[in-house]
Amino acid sequence: MALKAAQMANAGDSIDEIVTQIESEVPRTDIYVSLDTLKYAVKGGRVPNVLGKFLMRIGAKAIMTLKRSGEGTAFGLAFSRKQLDAKIMKHVSKIMATDGIERYSLVHAGNPKCAAEYAEQFTQIVGKPPEYITPISAITTIHSGIGSVAISLVRGKANVN
Repeated sequence: MALKAAQMANAGDSIDEIVTQIESEVPRTDIYVSLDTLKYAVKGGRVPNVLGKFLMRIGAKAIMTLKRSGEGTAFGLAFSRKQLDAKIMKHVSKIMATDGIERYSLVHAGNPKCAAEYAEQFTQIVGKPPEYITPISAITTIHSGIGSVAISLVRGKANVN
């Protein structure tokens, strides 16, 4: 959304136009983060301690997302990166089929190889490449952990949940 606001400002749109556009995108924006470990989600309080330790002990990995309230929550579990990736691809394919995807971007925490693989797969699903692929900040990495990869997307205007 920050990129969209900057593009609109550079195009000469007014502050009111920018705010209206960005506010219309908030309910259509989703993020799905593939975590290599639950360790940092537990430490950050996003996953309850006892549950998180149990899941880590059995080797579970998680997909995290944000609720509309902004609170982080688990979206799915798997026991391998391959399974996590497949779940995210399937979910994004479903979004594309029902709502369409206006635009998307990819971020990663020290995992450019996985981010490049995501870009290749999502380009096929969405029909266009991501707006950008970039490493996330150190502050965000503290919460997601090294190796995490995320897709952020803005759904099309039709059929928004």
